[in-house]
Amino acid sequence: MSQRWTYPGARWWKFDFHTHTPASKDARGWQAALGTPDELTPQAWLRRYMDAEIDCVAITDHNSGEWIDRLKAAYAQMKQSAESGSAPPGFRELHLFPGVEISVHGGFHLLAIFDPSKDSLAINDLLAVAHYEGTRGDSDGVTREGATKVLELVRDAGAIAVPAHADGAKGLLELEAGSRKTKHDAHTVKQVLCVEGLLALEWVDPTNPSPTVFDELKLHLARVVGSDCHSFQGKAVPGSRYTWIKMAEPSIEGLRLALLDGQGVSVKRSDDGDAFSPFDLPEHFLESIEIADARFMGRSPKPAKLPLNPHLNALIGGRGTGKSTVVHGLRLAFRRERDIGTVGEAGETFTRFNQVQRKGNDHGGLLTSTRVAVVLNRDGVRHRLTWAQDGQDAGVEDWDASTHQWTPSSSMSINEQRFPIKIFSQGQITALAGDSQQALLQVIDDAAGSAAAQQAFAAAQQTFMATRARLRELAGRLSGRDALNLGLQDVQRKLARFEDAHHADVLKAYQRQSRQARELERQFDAVSEAARQLRTVAEALWVEDLPEGLFDPLSDAEALLIVEQLAQSVAAAKAQVAVAAQGLENQGAAL
Repeated sequence: MSQRWTYPGARWWKFDFHTHTPASKDARGWQAALGTPDELTPQAWLRRYMDAEIDCVAITDHNSGEWIDRLKAAYAQMKQSAESGSAPPGFRELHLFPGVEISVHGGFHLLAIFDPSKDSLAINDLLAVAHYEGTRGDSDGVTREGATKVLELVRDAGAIAVPAHADGAKGLLELEAGSRKTKHDAHTVKQVLCVEGLLALEWVDPTNPSPTVFDELKLHLARVVGSDCHSFQGKAVPGSRYTWIKMAEPSIEGLRLALLDGQGVSVKRSDDGDAFSPFDLPEHFLESIEIADARFMGRSPKPAKLPLNPHLNALIGGRGTGKSTVVHGLRLAFRRERDIGTVGEAGETFTRFNQVQRKGNDHGGLLTSTRVAVVLNRDGVRHRLTWAQDGQDAGVEDWDASTHQWTPSSSMSINEQRFPIKIFSQGQITALAGDSQQALLQVIDDAAGSAAAQQAFAAAQQTFMATRARLRELAGRLSGRDALNLGLQDVQRKLARFEDAHHADVLKAYQRQSRQARELERQFDAVSEAARQLRTVAEALWVEDLPEGLFDPLSDAEALLIVEQLAQSVAAAKAQVAVAAQGLENQGAAL
């Protein structure tokens, strides 16, 4: 999701490279509504792209720039209303890049994208010099100028040329069915691709293969995508496909530099498949540094304030422009004076700076009134660290989002644990990058938080070495393979001779008889076990005695008689089981 970016430097913008308006004759739904209450207005067109959170949109009608001035006028009116406090519903900033989709001689379409400052006249001039004589807004004709000449005319007009839907119908690199050969003449395609200033292609489907002629040239053109919206129905609607472009401000030069950087650096497609979140912030980063009343900086009525980007900052300037003052100021604000020491060129330079000038020729980059304030963001919380030469009001402040003011922090402690930062001078880095460079690499690894990756790498190395040792062991064992094969061949020859002498039949008969004997023995053992189990069962057959005094011999005589009969039945069964066991054992022995 796009959002407001308050930091200096380049940021990511959602860019729709290919759009249409009712000026395109093949936008039939919009064309049919012309002159009716359902007619699409420039304001409604703009709102659809605002609702889709598009930041930059190239207006690229077929061979026409008719709607460009209308859209720019409508947007200017909407923006004026927003600035006056009565913003139209859903209004958000939108940057309009005038453009056109040209039907080029040879049968392919080409996008020409101009700077936002241009208007419809620039489109008309380009179509005129390219000698497009077909219907404006339609693609029923082509330019009289050849393909390479049209690209050169686009370049000379200050615009950026992007072959439209290059991998699809009416695209420069459209393929013949079932092949990687282009439908257009390969020589013409090569000429177009090699025109100086061609930086990008509109590539609709990232899974489509490149033609052979393109791979042969080994070009590294950026692959952008746009919605190619002809109506607000179906799949090709605002926000359905777009390209992330990294620029400081939307302009033709910013776009050109981004395309030069190329894929993955300053160009990211919406269909790349990765969870791209361009506005995620680091856990810790500096927002700004402010220096007031230093000897050579911040002496004007306002302090010298340097806003910073959350990701990468570079201080560039000649000798005496204040680069070292900024770095020294950071060291003071974070209370890292002792980190650099006093020995060596870096330590001596900082010592000379960290003094108050008393006389005209004295060292010192500070005055008694010098103050340094650094704003940093740590885990989503904003802090302001203040250092003052006189020690007044120095400490830590936290940002109160509810009151939009800085308030004293609950802790005034400023140390490496609370505010982790590493500051190196050029001399320190040179020393770290000495003979082995290991110290500098360790600092970089620590900053990148690569400890887990290093542990995983070390484990992988150990696994690799163990595997190599195992391979060496197996190789040693395999070194005697030839001798073993010879021995095996000798055994096989002996077995062959053994079989030829019919000893094999005798051996088989013997083996069969041995198995039969073992099976008979197992059967007899089973019978013996069965007889043993029957004796065990017989021994377990008995009737418990009646509890004493529970039955009366006279009044309960009938019940006692039944119990006596049960005992006799059990005794008979016990005798029968014992006889069966003895009989089974005798029969087995007899057999």
